[in-house]
Amino acid sequence: MIITISREFGCGGWDVARLLARRLKYHLVDKEVIAAVARAAGVPYNAAAERDEAVEGWMDRMAASLTLGAVEMGGVTTSTGLSAKTALEHTQKTIRTYAEEDNAVILGRGAVVLLADHPHTLHAFLFAPLDWRTRQVMDREKIPVEEAEARIKYFDRQRSLYIKTYYHRDWRDPSLYDLGINMQRVGIEGAVELLTFALGRLAALGKQAVA
Repeated sequence: MIITISREFGCGGWDVARLLARRLKYHLVDKEVIAAVARAAGVPYNAAAERDEAVEGWMDRMAASLTLGAVEMGGVTTSTGLSAKTALEHTQKTIRTYAEEDNAVILGRGAVVLLADHPHTLHAFLFAPLDWRTRQVMDREKIPVEEAEARIKYFDRQRSLYIKTYYHRDWRDPSLYDLGINMQRVGIEGAVELLTFALGRLAALGKQAVA
């Protein structure tokens, strides 16, 4: 079985994914994607991290236009040494590899769309009201409310743009997901319980269909 977890920033998505993977004895697929992209592209880890769940910005395109003139840019390679197009291709390949190996919890990076037709997969979305997420980020990172809100808006926008740009889907579209979880209502442990139950039901239904 495969579980993909998409999340609004400040919902504790990494903690949910980590605890769920530990409980199920599944592989947690998160930073491993960045490391795999770096190895495949032959760039430093930090260069791959800059492209993780991110799209090319106007500065990338401006730098490339100054270098390439009117030539079609394709995948823009900037000072990171890694174009967004190349990073996407390696990210997709890495996620598909883990999906083929099965028994994985995959965090973000468009896996919900990339694996939409993959058998035996549960797609979940974690969300919560902005004020609740703001408090979580303030407590976790020890920053003032204005900075916490700015970080939430920035990362939510990046994740939304990533899905819109590369997969042409709305990140918050409920039809993408099998399960939506309000983290304010259930918390991290409650989310793990819900996901474990839903995965068990999905597996049971799969067995009934085969029978």
